[in-house]
Amino acid sequence: MEKIAGIILTGGRSSRIGTDKCLLKLGTKTILQDLVDKLSLLCEEVILVSNTPDLHQINGTDVVKDEVPYQGPLGGILAGLKASNRFHNFVVSCDTPFLNLNLVKHLIAEAGGFDVVIPESKAGFEPLQAIYSKDCISHIEEALNGQNFRVISFFEKVKVKRINKNKVAEFDPDILSFYNVNTEDDFKQAREIYAKLRELNVDR
Repeated sequence: MEKIAGIILTGGRSSRIGTDKCLLKLGTKTILQDLVDKLSLLCEEVILVSNTPDLHQINGTDVVKDEVPYQGPLGGILAGLKASNRFHNFVVSCDTPFLNLNLVKHLIAEAGGFDVVIPESKAGFEPLQAIYSKDCISHIEEALNGQNFRVISFFEKVKVKRINKNKVAEFDPDILSFYNVNTEDDFKQAREIYAKLRELNVDR
């Protein structure tokens, strides 16, 4: 399997939940620490993109800041890609507690010859759980300079491979990988899901 970097976007102001989402705990670890531990199994390096680096220091990771704060996820992806020492990079947001490593492995395996490898769900593209190459950097810069902050805004200018929802379901039948925590209700449901997975002895 290709050696890649993992990039974790630690998010913005977390205004809807009122606290730092990635520091919420399911079990004994924060969501952020759990993501770092998982990505460390697959990635040669793990990079955290954070505008509050003092809060997000974790051993074995590099922490970088957005060049321009609060340009959304696309600005975070740019900062991570520039800091990375690898051509291909797996990007994930910090509020996804049920990342499926088998799905990530499949995305990595499909990366050869492509600049973006992106899974799809019923909601459409899942750009915050996708592979991005270094060749995306100039196109992301162009989009941001034009005040276009949509992550998919530059896709027509690079080589993109879509992983359709049926293929995603082969690796993650319950489609929990894309579950994200934005509100108190989301976190409450996440704790219930976590407890059920523990009861079934399912490793995420």
